[in-house]
Amino acid sequence: MTLPAVSPLPCVPYMATQQWYAEWLRQRLNGVDEAVARTAASAACRLHPRDFARCELQSAAGGIRLSVAVEGGSSILKRLPPEAVVMSGHGRWPAVHLGALNALYARTPYFDHLHDSLTAAYNDIEGNPLYELCERLHSIQTALLLPADTLRSFVMLSPAEYLRLRTVCSDYAQVYRPGVPFIYLLMRYGPDAIFVLLSVVQE
Repeated sequence: MTLPAVSPLPCVPYMATQQWYAEWLRQRLNGVDEAVARTAASAACRLHPRDFARCELQSAAGGIRLSVAVEGGSSILKRLPPEAVVMSGHGRWPAVHLGALNALYARTPYFDHLHDSLTAAYNDIEGNPLYELCERLHSIQTALLLPADTLRSFVMLSPAEYLRLRTVCSDYAQVYRPGVPFIYLLMRYGPDAIFVLLSVVQE
C-alpha cells in the first residue's frame, strides 16, 4: 500500500465534537498556532485512534454512529496515524453520511447554507487520505464560525465589551453538549454557535 503525503497539520477528528472545538478555540484565543491547537484539543478529548474516522450524530430516537471506510479496515487506525490513513469507497458510505445529515438536520435554519459545501466535501474522496475529508469539513465549519479577523476581534475586546460578551454567552451555556458533533450547533445557530463554545471557554 502506498502511503499518502502526510498533512502539514495534525488531522482534525471526523465531524469533531463540540468539546473538541471548544478546546481548539480556547487554544486559538490564547495565541496558539493551528497545529498546536489541534493537537491540544485532541489530547484534551482523549481521543482513541478510531475516533478520527467516526462520529455519533444525535437524533430524537438516539445516536446514529457513522464511520468512514478506510483501506485496510478500521484496525489500520491502530497502526498508522490518521494523517496516513486512506479512505475507501466500500459501502457507499459518503452517500449514507450525507443522507443522515439530511435526515437529521434538513429543517434546521442553516442547513441550506451548508448543504452544497458539505455535499462537495464528499466528492471524489475514494483513495484520498482521511485528513483531506476532515480538513474540508473543518474548513467549512470554521469559515462560518470564525469569519475573517474574528479571533483578533475577541482578543482586542475592552473590559466593558468582554462583560457584554459574557452576558451573551451565558444565554447559550445550556446548549453545549460536549460529545455531540459541532456541525449540529452550526446547523441550528450558524455564526452564533461561537457563543456556545465561548460559554465553555470563558468558565
